[in-house]
Amino acid sequence: MELTLKCLSSILNQKRIHPYKVLLVDDSSDVSEDVFPSGIILRKVTFNNVCKSWNLVCKMAFYDLFEEYAIITNNDVEFLEGSLQALTEFLFKHPEYDFVTASEVRDGQVVEGYTFSHFALSKQLYEKVGVFDENLLGPTLEDWDYLARMADLGIPVVRCPTWLVHHHRSATKRLLESDPHIQKRVKKTEEYYREKWKGSGHKLP
Repeated sequence: MELTLKCLSSILNQKRIHPYKVLLVDDSSDVSEDVFPSGIILRKVTFNNVCKSWNLVCKMAFYDLFEEYAIITNNDVEFLEGSLQALTEFLFKHPEYDFVTASEVRDGQVVEGYTFSHFALSKQLYEKVGVFDENLLGPTLEDWDYLARMADLGIPVVRCPTWLVHHHRSATKRLLESDPHIQKRVKKTEEYYREKWKGSGHKLP
């Protein structure tokens, strides 16, 4: 919860030259809605499925709110000051880019981060590549799957050098390593993924 609130604050406190809306998909939390700050659209769900959450965000952004881009981030990512405006300007300047990921700041250095921990995608790309595969129970391989589908269509991943974030990576890793239920879902996801992409030439887990 602490990381989620830090993430939300880092987004809500950004300077707003261009308007944006903040959607929180709170999956399986028993925390009261009163804890979350005002100014967000809250959807409490019990998916326990990363792809379902991402699809919910995209469908709301593109078809309910009529936006052209959706920015999706993990709850353990904090946006650095000015980075949301920098990303917005980058997207306006480069409308040809349909999938953009952030740059992470670690130990004072700007480095490549985990692509699907923080990414922006266009409505055009979502409709071309298709929805995230909800058969991937994860939370693993949803990124491999979408990257493979993008690659088959010749769609590149573009890194925005001025969209800067801090990612508390170890939080998710500890959860994966300690929860037997999640490990069981990961195993089923790996089996499904291998069967789906067998013989395709794409890397298999």
